Formats: sequence, C-alpha cells, structure tokens
Amino acid sequence: MSGEGEEKDMKFEEAMERLERIVEEMEAGDMSLDEMLAKFEEGMALAKFCRNKIKEAEMKIENMLDELK
Repeated sequence: MSGEGEEKDMKFEEAMERLERIVEEMEAGDMSLDEMLAKFEEGMALAKFCRNKIKEAEMKIENMLDELK
C-alpha cells in the first residue's frame, strides 16, 4: 500500500486480507529490521483504514436507525 489514492480505492476486506498477510510475514521473522519497520508502518496504516471503515459503517447504521424513530 504505497499511496493514499490506492488506499481510498481499497475495500475493507482487501485491507484485512493484506493486514493478515503482513502479520504472517512478520511472524515468520525472515526479514531485516528495515523491512519489519516498513511492514509495521503499512500494517498500522491498514489498521487505521479498517477502523475508519468500521466507524463509517456504524455511523451509517445509526443514522438509518434514527430515521426509523
């Protein structure tokens, strides 16, 4: 995930799959410190992206439920 535009086009499920792959790669421990740091940074960005998508979905659901009241 190199660019901001790429992240905006990504779906939640794609981000979660990429995050899972990053965790597996890091757990394997077959990379240099620089590679680990880069993977960690990418993973943090993906986690933030997923958290924001979940918040957006929650807000959308709350708004729909409010309209029913």
